Amino acid sequence: MEITSDQKSLLAHAAREIGALFIVAYGSIARGEARPDSDLDIAILTTGTPDYTFFTTAFSRISDVFRGKNVDVRFLNGADPLFTMQVVRDGILLFGDHDAYDALKMLANRRYIDDGAKYFPLFDEQLKEKQLQLERRIL
Repeated sequence: MEITSDQKSLLAHAAREIGALFIVAYGSIARGEARPDSDLDIAILTTGTPDYTFFTTAFSRISDVFRGKNVDVRFLNGADPLFTMQVVRDGILLFGDHDAYDALKMLANRRYIDDGAKYFPLFDEQLKEKQLQLERRIL
């Protein structure tokens, strides 16, 4: 993902204004799979608990930085392990400390594995059921 020096400067100003620890681009743009109509997925970790007013302010500031792009803003504060893992797996840190972001990645991996252990057997059962359904259709 290309970001201009002007956008970096505006983003840093917006991040400080809203109290962001991290601003991360994730999704198809971060993976290099974006289409012309793809939106820009942004995840933010803040110092406080985001409420509706905070969300609208953050959305407005981030949208101003990336004019012309459809921006989708979500918060990492209190996010479930699956979403956090999706963000850190392919995410591109746009604002924040790289060492602290690496620590978040390690925490996200640990939470994903720990919480996932409860759900992996269910996923296996669902996969087996889907395989049986496909086999019935084919045979």
